[in-house]
Amino acid sequence: MNDKLNKVFEILEYAEFLTETERELFDCQPEFEHYKTLSIETEKPICLIFSSDIHFGSIHTNVGEIKNVLNTILENDNVFLAVNGDFIDNFETPVPKLLLAGINSQILSPAKQREF
Repeated sequence: MNDKLNKVFEILEYAEFLTETERELFDCQPEFEHYKTLSIETEKPICLIFSSDIHFGSIHTNVGEIKNVLNTILENDNVFLAVNGDFIDNFETPVPKLLLAGINSQILSPAKQREF
């Protein structure tokens, strides 16, 4: 069998492992919500802006651009923001040396970021 085919089988095997592990996790946490339904009653069209990995608190985040997007949302009816994760930059110690750059590039600690 060639290397590429072996790699595909390895990935499929890993995906199956992740699926089983996820199922076990969800079985242990029945209160965990897997999906959310959003209902917006309106006659007008809506705009959904999806975002992730904003990382507020990092020196690498373009805060000015995020403020522009948020102001646009506030100024327009039927424009909504869905944040899919990593809203704050939440590197906390202890971390592997590889991630120390993440901690060193934070403007505020994760605890301070959560206060907002």
